[in-house]
Amino acid sequence: MIEIIIAGHVFIVTLTASYVLQFLASTFSMATHWLMGSKVLAGPVIGLVSTLLWTTLVIHDGMWGMIHVEVLMLAIHTRNLVRWLREARAAAPATVNQGEPHAA
Repeated sequence: MIEIIIAGHVFIVTLTASYVLQFLASTFSMATHWLMGSKVLAGPVIGLVSTLLWTTLVIHDGMWGMIHVEVLMLAIHTRNLVRWLREARAAAPATVNQGEPHAA
């Protein structure tokens, strides 16, 4: 149990499995948005981890009204990862064979 005092108000937080899952899932969600906004390829990967954490929380706490959100987020993050990987491959410069002679 942790006591947090803000502006004279005492908030008591109990470290349950649900609280830890909520904290981790929301932290990964924020990291996902930051990374994707910076166009970093790790964004969709972290998004997939975030979705798995949220799905675990939905199942653990019985929040079945949110399961459709997690299914859609799984599809979105998978689509983004595949698309970004394709774009990264297309943008990579063609490599030159080191052992072959070059025409002058």
